[in-house]
Amino acid sequence: MLVPIAPGLHDGEAIREEYREKILADIAANTGVDLRDRIVFEEQFAVSEFGERYNASEGTALGLAHTLRQTALLRPNNRSSAVDGLYFTGSFTTPGIGMPMCLISGEHTAEALIEDCE
Repeated sequence: MLVPIAPGLHDGEAIREEYREKILADIAANTGVDLRDRIVFEEQFAVSEFGERYNASEGTALGLAHTLRQTALLRPNNRSSAVDGLYFTGSFTTPGIGMPMCLISGEHTAEALIEDCE
């Protein structure tokens, strides 16, 4: 199961176990199937591990929140302001989340790269 959580939340062992049990109980209550005795392999991978492994900003794979202040042109630019020649594409950047927006983001990044190389 995938349980997306917001970046910056504490995800220690006790919290993980508490929510694991809540989620498994919820699945059992809503499906009539208790998965606890059926689990063959389990791996927990949370914000702290994701941030360390992928050097992800605040440990999130889901991008910025989809709020008015982080929508469309208010998302980060495709050019890095910190490193010359570094470009970004995908849901973290302009124009935003979703497959069509990520494809458009790729087009914007390609255009920025071509423009900077001319």
